[in-house]
Amino acid sequence: MFTFVFAAVFVYVIALFLSFAGNRLVARKCPTKPMELVVEAIAPETVKPKPQSLGSAAVSYESMTCEQLRSVCTERSIVWRNAHGKNKHLLKAEMVALLG
Repeated sequence: MFTFVFAAVFVYVIALFLSFAGNRLVARKCPTKPMELVVEAIAPETVKPKPQSLGSAAVSYESMTCEQLRSVCTERSIVWRNAHGKNKHLLKAEMVALLG
């Protein structure tokens, strides 16, 4: 009797663990859209960059840090946060391409 109850409880606990862990072990799906479509959706052509003043030197976006690029993107209304999904922000190269 004891072994039957123990086996039933053991099977129940293993089933609960597998149902919980199975959801966490599922591989993430690759994005279905190509990168060009995602970039077009993020930065539509209607957003125009602010004109720079004539007295300032040309800005080198490649030498900026990610934090600086993010602030420039925010000023120009370019979405960089959660661009590729939740907690998946634009990469530095993508921000440089959109700004440049």
